[in-house]
Amino acid sequence: MKRRLFLFLLVLGPFTIGCSSSDTSGTGGATGDLEWPPDATVYFDDHRVFNADCATDEDCAMALGYYHAFDRFVQMDIRRRFSTGRLADILPPSLAGLLAGDFADLRALFSTRTGVPAEDFLYEQSSPKTKALLDAYAVGVNQWISDLKNGENGATFPREFTARALEYTPDGVPPWRPQDSVAAVLALVENLTNDESAQVNAGAARLAIGDDAKFSDLWSRRPLEDSAILPLDWTPPAPPSSSIKASTDASSEQSAVGDRPNAAPVIERLARKLERTLDLRRMILGPGLVGEEIGSNSWVVGPSLTVNGNALLSNDPHLGMTQPATWYLAHLDAKTNGSGEIHTAGTTFAGLPWVIVGQNESIAWGLTTTVMDFSDVYIETLVEDAGGNPTGVMFNGEEVPFIREPFTINFSDGTTQENELLFVPHHGAVREIDAANDTAVTLRWTGNDVDTDINFLTEIAQATTIEEARVALENITTIGQNVVVIDPDNNIGWFPYNRLPKRTWATNLD
Repeated sequence: MKRRLFLFLLVLGPFTIGCSSSDTSGTGGATGDLEWPPDATVYFDDHRVFNADCATDEDCAMALGYYHAFDRFVQMDIRRRFSTGRLADILPPSLAGLLAGDFADLRALFSTRTGVPAEDFLYEQSSPKTKALLDAYAVGVNQWISDLKNGENGATFPREFTARALEYTPDGVPPWRPQDSVAAVLALVENLTNDESAQVNAGAARLAIGDDAKFSDLWSRRPLEDSAILPLDWTPPAPPSSSIKASTDASSEQSAVGDRPNAAPVIERLARKLERTLDLRRMILGPGLVGEEIGSNSWVVGPSLTVNGNALLSNDPHLGMTQPATWYLAHLDAKTNGSGEIHTAGTTFAGLPWVIVGQNESIAWGLTTTVMDFSDVYIETLVEDAGGNPTGVMFNGEEVPFIREPFTINFSDGTTQENELLFVPHHGAVREIDAANDTAVTLRWTGNDVDTDINFLTEIAQATTIEEARVALENITTIGQNVVVIDPDNNIGWFPYNRLPKRTWATNLD
């Protein structure tokens, strides 16, 4: 049977549009064994919510990829470019040249501790089913890109990309890789879990104040009011002597910022750079989480308190306001008339083939921020060669050489700039170097260790009970979320699954 995607656009009344043939040129069509078009019926309801009735889960992912690109390609493209350091491709060379260092820093930030691009590592660690959905989604996006370049099926270049400040044309749109879907969400995860800027600013303030008592008065984690669960004068029991020794040994290598000689220049330089990156983020991605509105909430009402005897779940993730909006509502059904395992409805994220917050036939789930501390900033002592060039850092009394990864920035005029990204495997990216004072700053962020996280979206879409949802959520390492779930047996689950750094050096810190 010839497969065909039926498109119903209610804005102009229901009608169908034929699809172009499969294009395997690299801009559309096939990825692996997947080919366009999907076996799916797609329509938009009276509220213009996307609905897909599909033969398989992959068909739904393919259809969603096409319409995400049709409606939200600006978001998708900017997101993947931001986290992979590829914004220079579409900016005037004069402007891109000024920001080249920032683009290289972003590439380093969104990598593993050994310098592997995070989107590539996450994709390789994903299950075959997750990869299949990402692959299918990429086929859909690339078909839209093909339609755009060929002037077919109403695909038009987003007007945002025609601004004078950009140098971008339809012919310059690169193919969508399955890994780009991962890259598209990395900046959001980082925004929710990385406190590097706050920590660096605190370090700069401590150095500027020069008085630990005054600094503690301003930056202490003590409550504003005397309402702590434990008395304020409570002292935790001393750890075993072995733990004290281990902590002391560790802290001798990673001592406090204020104890480091000449740490001020490198900290102040990094603080300025992070502020510039924050400005770039706000300009490119929107405000994110700012002001007193930071936070999110989930509400669950148990079955004994509802009229129909079923538990109810309400969730508001409280993400920043953007235009277009962060979320894209969708209903994906590969079970009713198909052989798939996924039938979900809720909010999707342009760039990903899953419902992020929503429900399936059995369970519902919501996400809120954990506001846990996933990152630490370290002052490193540099190791130099005979010529005074930094070659690595000292860690626990031993020299650790830099891992050096090349990164090429491509400019819109065809020129390139070669960069070298530095990493130390025990912490991660080298964020700033001050060779004159033999110091450097590195970031230890658990987001650089993400591996199986994306699998949770595939598995929770298929879960039928709280227990199955819990197993799905065990894939999470660092997304900074509490996940609240209800199931048909009126069970309620709360799962704040996340990895946190082991801070052996922080014993008994106030």
